[in-house]
Amino acid sequence: MQEKTKELFGYRDLIINGSLSFVEFKSYLEKVNATLRGKNIGEEDTGVRVQGMRVAGMVSLPYNLQLDVLQQYYQSLSKIDDNQEKAALSYYVLNDLHLFGDGNGRISRFMYQLFDNSFDINYLIHDCTNEQIKGCSEFLEEKNIEDIEVVNKFSNYILFKHLIDYGAISYDPRLEEYDEVKTFGNAFVTAHDLSCISKQVQDELGDENFARIQYNLTNDDNDYFTVSGVAMCVMLSKYGKLSETLDKNDEYQSKNPFIDFNSYKRLVFTLQDTDIKKAIVDVSTWNADMCNEFSDICENVHKQQIETILDIFVNPSHHMDSQNRPWLYNFIHNPNVEISEMLTTNTQDTLLSNDKKSEARK
Repeated sequence: MQEKTKELFGYRDLIINGSLSFVEFKSYLEKVNATLRGKNIGEEDTGVRVQGMRVAGMVSLPYNLQLDVLQQYYQSLSKIDDNQEKAALSYYVLNDLHLFGDGNGRISRFMYQLFDNSFDINYLIHDCTNEQIKGCSEFLEEKNIEDIEVVNKFSNYILFKHLIDYGAISYDPRLEEYDEVKTFGNAFVTAHDLSCISKQVQDELGDENFARIQYNLTNDDNDYFTVSGVAMCVMLSKYGKLSETLDKNDEYQSKNPFIDFNSYKRLVFTLQDTDIKKAIVDVSTWNADMCNEFSDICENVHKQQIETILDIFVNPSHHMDSQNRPWLYNFIHNPNVEISEMLTTNTQDTLLSNDKKSEARK
């Protein structure tokens, strides 16, 4: 495996120089993934997945959106001069896209090493879960880059602010104060664990769309500003329900004995009543069309979140922290920076193009 994997480094100059077509680049990634998994191209589950997948709390994009973002990523590489920045961007985007049924962490680390012009097979071997986690942790420490969950948090935060600016999320001054915006879901919630979708609506949705809405309702790609939380703000804004939902949340959270809501404000869209939680968003009232609409919104938000990461790397001067440094600096040079140092920043109003503004309002 080591020899075959190292041979793939022979494409380095072609990729750095942008000499491959997008189709050729996609084929290259498929070959790398198959090689890292000890498979041959053409074997079952070696190409880019046509169906989405769930990994822990994160849900991958649908196939057509994956390819769109992948192409944007490949085009973005030619706009970045620094190979370490190309390496870090590759690590983050390929992790977020989760193109393959397996080996996504390995191909992310491989592409980092490709641009970094380093090769360590130990970061590309996958024997067991414990070793995989250890390898990832050691990799981040050695390369001195930020964890993907932290990068997702900041990119979602930027997108959240822009969606408020462009009216896709109805403005409410309380939105400026929340330290968390997310739905009540986690890595242990599967497609059929939530009972808040009525049986009639489940039947109308069919298995594929029912799984889709359940996954999107609990798309938790980090612990603070999540794709599903931002998407829920867009959905509630469209139906004129955001302000009253914030009222319910604040009333509930202010009575939460485990947090001081005055010093740490959480916006958590709980979806169903439990013994210890009260539903903030009554999803049981949604019909099939609303469920599909939320899935569309959530997938669009997820796509724009990854595009935000691209923008942070391609246009670093648009995203400055409180020390007047690009956030990019913290991602690849200062990964232990305090969260508060970055969240106090203002980003320039250049992220969403006009077509993306209209998409955000859909």
